[in-house]
Formats: sequence, structure tokens, C-alpha cells
Amino acid sequence: MGTALAQAVPVILSPVISRIYLPAHLGLAGIFLSLTNIFGPVSNGKYDLAIHLPKKDKDSIQLTMVGICFSAIFCLLLFCIIAIFNVQISSILQSPEMQYWLFFVPASAFFIGCFEMLMQISTRFKKYSHLSRVMVFKSGTLGFFQVGIGYFNNSAAGLILGQVLSVFTASLLLLNTTKKKMFVEYKRITTYNLFQLAKKYSEFPKYAMGSSLFNILSLNALNLLIGILYSPAVLGLYLLTYRVINLPTTVISQSLSKVFLEKAGANKRASEPIKKTFIKTSLRLATISIPLFLILYITIEHVYGFVFGEEWTDSGKYAKILTPLIATKFIVSPLSNILYVYNKQKLMLFWQIGLLFISVSLLVGSSYSNNSFEYFLINYSSLLTLYYLILYAIAFKISIKN
Repeated sequence: MGTALAQAVPVILSPVISRIYLPAHLGLAGIFLSLTNIFGPVSNGKYDLAIHLPKKDKDSIQLTMVGICFSAIFCLLLFCIIAIFNVQISSILQSPEMQYWLFFVPASAFFIGCFEMLMQISTRFKKYSHLSRVMVFKSGTLGFFQVGIGYFNNSAAGLILGQVLSVFTASLLLLNTTKKKMFVEYKRITTYNLFQLAKKYSEFPKYAMGSSLFNILSLNALNLLIGILYSPAVLGLYLLTYRVINLPTTVISQSLSKVFLEKAGANKRASEPIKKTFIKTSLRLATISIPLFLILYITIEHVYGFVFGEEWTDSGKYAKILTPLIATKFIVSPLSNILYVYNKQKLMLFWQIGLLFISVSLLVGSSYSNNSFEYFLINYSSLLTLYYLILYAIAFKISIKN
């Protein structure tokens, strides 16, 4: 129920937001969000993926603090870089308006890094119902700030500040859930213990951090390049497309991903086979994905123009093209966590490098060949669907061997 509500809130508010903000506002906010989405999830060194591995809860709690400290240092360095090269970065992005908003990127990235750490420790403690409520709260807060600020100030400020404030408040809510155990363990923490845990799980910042960065870049670098190589208007249409059609993945699939990661970690700690868990999760994801995205593929092109207005009709065309890819990612992405559980970070890193290379090459090649954006999306969706199926085959092979 909670995940369904979290999914419904952005969908319901999207028609309102599309009528409050101009495409230029969506484009500027898209650039900001791309930057925070690139740096935020990796700011914690990807120690969040290691939360389920220690046998003792106290080590997981201390590992959470390691990730938060890592995020603080990372974002402080990021702020220094932005302060020094603010003008140059804005020039590269071809967006002078970003000079002011760039200073909000490190803060937003820090909140995202903390949120991911707290999400994983809450999952380890099996706070599933509370996690669902947090996701609903986060979606509701995002919509409230974006609509509220946009109503009084018709600029990109509402879109940007809505993202920052929603993650910040959701992180506080998660911290409130785990504060008793966190504060008890905080009294026992020593710098030596933190360094020992950071060293023990150093494979995650060494390899998983890079792997995750390439994965995020494969999507968010596209947003930046679309605005530069095509136009802000096209970027605005594409962002609305991805925002709506990717919601099932960001809410439902990611929730199941956290559950699978916890179960896989438990299987490994108990030296139990994981094949059964892998197949069961695969079938569960497929049962949701196939009918859901089949309905979307048939109806979505006509729905966009009616719901969001005639000026957004092209977004419906883009969504239909991307549906097979999103349906495949819905199934494969949660299951790919098995590579992290069994220390295959290097393999995942190479796969993500390939994903980034394919994505950027297709976009740049399409632009310089003067092909339409639709032509790019057709090739992008087709090739990446096959590429994700290769990842599924790799994950399945690992589940058999373990």
C-alpha cells in the first residue's frame, strides 16, 4: 500500500507541475538533478551496499556511520571544487543560471548519501512498513514543495528546492526510526573501529563506487548531453517522459531490490544456496513487470497528450519507445545486486563502463549524424534491452554457482 501511494503521488502531481513550470524550468532543474543524482548515490562510498554483510548488527550500525562520514568528506571536497570552478562549470553546461544553484549540489548530494545509508540499515532491521511510509512521505513532500513554491514563484526554484528538502526531511524521518540503536552504538564507537570497518569493506569504495558512478552517468550524462546536443525543450520533454514511465522502477522495483539484497546477504551469512531466492524474486518481478508495461505500451502515447496537454504529446512517443527497456530494467536491476553480495564488483564495474560507452556513443553519433531524437531513442532502447538481458544471464550464473 505504501509503495503504491508513493508511486501515485508524483503521477498525480505531474499534470499540475507540467502546467506550472515552463520547459526551460524543467531543463534547468534537470541539469541540477543530474548533477545531484551523479554525486549523491556515490558520496557514501557505496558502503550502503555492505550494510547487510556483517554478522553483528553493531558492525552494520558502525558501518552506517562510516558511510555518513565518507559522504561528509566527499561533499566538502565537492563544495570546494564548485567554489573554485563555478564559472567554468556553468560555461561547460551552457547554462549561466546554474552558477547560483551549483552551490546547492554538495548539500543535496550529502542528504542523498545519508538517506541511502539509513535506508539500508532500516532494511537490515526489517523496518519494511516504515520504509514504505518514508517513501510516501518523501514523494508527498517533494510534490508539496514543488507545487507550493512554483505557485508563488514561477521559476526553477520550486523544482530544485523541492528535491533538496524532500530528501532532507525523509532522512530525518529514517534517523528517527533507528536513533535508539544508533545512539547506543555511538557511545561505543572509536576511531580505530571505524577505520577497521572502512578498511575491511574497502572493496566498495574502490570498485562498487566506480561501478555505480558509471551506471548513474549512463543515465544522467545523457540528460546533460541532450540539453547541449539537442535543445532544452527536448530535454524537458524527455525528463517528463522518464519521470513518469520510470516510476514503477524507482518505487516498486527498488523496494524489492532492498528486500532481495537483505535476503541474499542472509543466505550468504548462513552459507545457504541463493538460487531459489533468485528465481523466486525473478518470477515476482516478471509477474509485475510484464502486464504493467504491456498496458503502458499500448496506451501511453495517447494518454500523455490528454493528461499533460498537447505540447507534451512527443513525450508520449518517447515513453512508448522506452517501455521495453524500462520493463527489462525493472526485472534485472534488483537481481544484479547479487554481484555485490558475492564480491563481483570488478565485473559489475566493467559492465557499467560498457553501458556508459554505449549510451553516450549512441547519443553523440545520432546528434552528429543529424538524426532525430526519436531515431536515437529507438536504437538506445533496443540495444540497452539486450545489454540488460546479458546482465541477467551473468547474475543467474552466479546464483547457480553459489
